Amino acid sequence: MPLRSLFFTATIAMTLWITACASPRGQELENAAPPFRDATMRVADADKAIIKGVSTKADVQAALGVANVVNFESNYEVWVYRSAGAEFVVLFPPNGIVKKTRIRQKPA
Repeated sequence: MPLRSLFFTATIAMTLWITACASPRGQELENAAPPFRDATMRVADADKAIIKGVSTKADVQAALGVANVVNFESNYEVWVYRSAGAEFVVLFPPNGIVKKTRIRQKPA
């Protein structure tokens, strides 16, 4: 596995671990305002609104609203949007263009 792929995989794993630890029961964020600018938007709709390799941070914020942001020393950023049953995670490399998205269902 090339070093770049290993670094990327480690970054994603660390990000998911940090976001899971940030709110153990998720109650704080679930009780807050709707996770997306449009309160009727679902996580699957959010994924369709983002184009990997094209959408910028400004595009994502305009489409989805303000996210919970996790910054890394590598200048990567992860934006997390949470809803009652799932979370939508967006990975930005230093150039600010969406590299990857992920939908993660919360455990029951």
